[in-house]
Amino acid sequence: MICFAPLIMAGYLMTVQTSWHHTENVDGMIIDVQTCETGLGLHVRGTTSGLYGLGTQYGFTYQFDDKWSLTFQPRAGFSYTSTPRYELPATTQFELGSQLILGYGDMRVSLDYWHLSNAGLVDPNIGLDTISLMAGWRF
Repeated sequence: MICFAPLIMAGYLMTVQTSWHHTENVDGMIIDVQTCETGLGLHVRGTTSGLYGLGTQYGFTYQFDDKWSLTFQPRAGFSYTSTPRYELPATTQFELGSQLILGYGDMRVSLDYWHLSNAGLVDPNIGLDTISLMAGWRF
């Protein structure tokens, strides 16, 4: 069952350039909205560079004490790009990623890895890798 304890975060998205392929920079602002942090949930995200995502996640949380927590979330889903890009030749892509969230009370800071790709369904299949640093609030 999908849980509901909303988490909203905003921050900055940076393109990861690897030694085996260079991609267009999609750096900019990102907002991420989740149905919950721990357990099975959904997320939706959008960026100022025209990348959007929708998918599922499962959060594993370690509670240090009454205030501090650390959550790891593997993620998978679909993405959409509103701007044509060589790396993402199809408008709709697949997304994979993970997010590490440090919590204090209801405040959150996260480090996120996001990979977008067409999974080889369309040529070329270069893909795009990003990381983001975000801060937010759990409701």
